[in-house]
Amino acid sequence: MLEPLGELEEHGVVVAVSDGAYDLAHDLVREAAYRHLSTPRRIMLHRRIGRALAIVPDDDDILAADAARHADQADDGAICAAASARAGRRCVRLLAYDEAAEHVARGRRHARRLDARQRVVHEIRLIDVLLHPGLRLRDPGTLRTELAELCALAGQLGLVDELSAALTLLARVYHWGWGDIPRAGALLQRSVDVISRADHPMVEPLLQAARCLAYLEIDMPRTYDLFDELVRLGELAEASHQYHWGRGLVLAWSGAVAEAHDELKQAIRFADARGDHWVQFECTARLALLEIEVGADATQLCAQLNPLAAKLGHCGSEQQYARAIGALARLGADDGPFVSAIDELTRVDARFLTPDLLGLAAERRYHARDLTRAQYYAQRALDVAAAVHRPSELARAHALLACIAAHHGALDTATQHVTATADGRNQWPRHVHALCARAESLIAHPEEDTWQ
Repeated sequence: MLEPLGELEEHGVVVAVSDGAYDLAHDLVREAAYRHLSTPRRIMLHRRIGRALAIVPDDDDILAADAARHADQADDGAICAAASARAGRRCVRLLAYDEAAEHVARGRRHARRLDARQRVVHEIRLIDVLLHPGLRLRDPGTLRTELAELCALAGQLGLVDELSAALTLLARVYHWGWGDIPRAGALLQRSVDVISRADHPMVEPLLQAARCLAYLEIDMPRTYDLFDELVRLGELAEASHQYHWGRGLVLAWSGAVAEAHDELKQAIRFADARGDHWVQFECTARLALLEIEVGADATQLCAQLNPLAAKLGHCGSEQQYARAIGALARLGADDGPFVSAIDELTRVDARFLTPDLLGLAAERRYHARDLTRAQYYAQRALDVAAAVHRPSELARAHALLACIAAHHGALDTATQHVTATADGRNQWPRHVHALCARAESLIAHPEEDTWQ
């Protein structure tokens, strides 16, 4: 190609640019050359360029948007759908959420015209990009119906990995879109069962579904055992932020706080390398809550939350959640900022996030022997945890209210609260067991009412 390019350069049609490539000398020249091509040849060239860009090694997806654009011009559906998903993921990493949504819309337009097998594969990848806090995570629209259809189609075609991934995405819709935790949990358990029975399952969908089970605290003894089994995957698990995030959550549930801290830190490192700001935010928030729970100084972690939340845009509740965690860490004589932060989370329809915060506030006030405010927070936690189906936080609230009632000498009321925690006690986190044990001790031996 050097000889004809040299001739074009000599006549001023193309120019050499700094990186050693050639560019047309002027936009007018480009437009004239493009118009000079016949429609069939133009489509053929777009197709060739799109397919060439799609197979070039491109770890950071820099070429994906150009590949998708050329494939779109050539009506090359499979290439456009795949490249649009990659381009969308890159835009999410760069916080360009509007552009990401445009890439997904274009990719899905092409994916819907493909045969059933290709359509399922590409649409699931594109919807995965779309269900991000900066885009549509809390505004799913018609995605529930569309994902249900893709689940059915994947099942009919025997696409196990795609079925598992679609079930996980559908669970995400039920969780964040409607706050339906029981339905989300059932979908996630089905996702794990489906992929576990596969002959050669893909690891990442399994790790993601397992992490989601831990996040929603679904059947935690079984989920804890699942992560023990996932250790056998070795490097495949060790290289996944989903694995470290999920394992950190189940370790925190079991009371192994130091090990949970290390796993969540590892998840943050992997997420940082991937440019996944949402995972960074979620894991940092969980670390901050762990620090608050054990009475450590969470100031530094709370300071990291606000800039991470800002990167996720204004579509979700991350900024309000960051403020609430910060207010909880600074909880002192004035409860006003914390109560306002909880009210704001409720206003933006993020009540799912509040039981943990209220439960921790109640514990802090209880251990400070401020029974009045401890009871206020525990009662609020009880009401919200029941409404949003957070059984672990419901148990913590009951246990705290039992302790408070016992201190007041209301032993019948204390017993009622303890009895309410009896069902499914093997599901409760370690700290809830400790609170229940303290309540039972206060009821059995009211004469030994001491603060420890």
